[in-house]
Amino acid sequence: MNLKPSDLSDARIADARKPGDNRFERWLRQRKGNGLLLLLGFVFLLFAFDSILAFALVLSGLREADLFYATAWMSTRAADHANLPGLREVLPRHPRLYGAYSDRFEADGLLGGRLVRNFLTIAPSKKLDWAEKSFWFMTTDQGFPPVEEDIPHYAIPKPAGVFRVIVIGGSTVEGNGVNSPLDSLPAKLQGLFDGALREHPDAKIERVEVVNAGVSNYASDSEYLYLLVDLLRFQPNLVLAYDGWNDAEVLPTWISGDRQTRPYRSGPQQDNEERVNASFTPIGALQIAAAIASQHALGFLDGFATFKLLHVVLNLTAPPAVVESPYDPAYSRQAAQFYIENRERMLALARQNGFRFASLLQPIMGVDGKDYAASERAHSSLITPTQMQEREVFYGEVRPLLQSFKAAHEEGDVCVADLSDTVFTGRAEPVYADDGHLLPAGNQIVAKRVMDELRRCRLLPF
Repeated sequence: MNLKPSDLSDARIADARKPGDNRFERWLRQRKGNGLLLLLGFVFLLFAFDSILAFALVLSGLREADLFYATAWMSTRAADHANLPGLREVLPRHPRLYGAYSDRFEADGLLGGRLVRNFLTIAPSKKLDWAEKSFWFMTTDQGFPPVEEDIPHYAIPKPAGVFRVIVIGGSTVEGNGVNSPLDSLPAKLQGLFDGALREHPDAKIERVEVVNAGVSNYASDSEYLYLLVDLLRFQPNLVLAYDGWNDAEVLPTWISGDRQTRPYRSGPQQDNEERVNASFTPIGALQIAAAIASQHALGFLDGFATFKLLHVVLNLTAPPAVVESPYDPAYSRQAAQFYIENRERMLALARQNGFRFASLLQPIMGVDGKDYAASERAHSSLITPTQMQEREVFYGEVRPLLQSFKAAHEEGDVCVADLSDTVFTGRAEPVYADDGHLLPAGNQIVAKRVMDELRRCRLLPF
């Protein structure tokens, strides 16, 4: 029997018509590609809806444009970043831009964590209240935030005619609170040293090099280890230890033994050990891989407005946060004593290695005696009762101990200064970016006071 093409077509149509079928089901079976077309159409509608929702959230002011893929092009946070002050010459040497400020850490077996070398970002974390569209942060090939536009490389051995100053501390030294590493406390000190050197053309040195060796979350124990195992090779002439905040709030946690921590063994160190131990078993390695993959997947999905909205709703319905455990002032008192012991250890390194040493107790909100501006009062209101107790007990305990340390050791190449309750006396303008990190103006005030203390102690090279 001979069949015509039209008969074959009629046969397929007849075969596609089954009892109970609707037109949609018959359409799906007519061609193999119809199912794929349906899926693509569904994805297109989903993207269209997500884009409309993203624009609505941004235009209403509820969310920022750079949160969503659909509206990222509207954001001005990183607009024209090649022309940001200090960045134009840096970009060619840093072809990779990291996605966020929070990516600046890498694991360290002894210190728990340290700053990534050759890091550069122009995308601050959304949690940084002070960050503006001009925000950028970087580290050099040696892992230090720069202190001047001419990005330094600190030669080892140290060249003749160079007076090298290393500033150790936590995030207040690293540069949290400012929109450029060139506004950090060490950068302000570099500018003051340069100016002072120009005023003394007959000085026996040719240049002062300030090294920003601050790392977020470091307390005096981590600073001492950092100085001992890594920074001594840079042959400092002067080491400035500027700290107090992390010793008041972080060190008591390590001392308490929470999660097997203790002095010289921080939370990040414990995290590193747990991850390394888990990686030695197949199941543990798979769990680590799954955790990393899920974290990246959530980060990717958060760029869609529908998922972001769902995320917000789930957070609103999440169970209440765990109530803080009762505060034990004994740990703060131990932290104060341990802070002085770390000063003794740093001083011993100074005398063994022939460099000058300055101990500087930093100011933070609640214990600084400042009359706060309106913007600062908004930050101070967010300090929890436990945090305030930690600050008051630690600073109340450490100040007289520091005075005793000063009386015993401040002579020759040693300087001890309590900046915590005097440096902002009579200052009405805002100096704080949050409840402890300083704005550029605050760093400038502290830098000038530090220079005054160094002159008093005769630690300057001119």
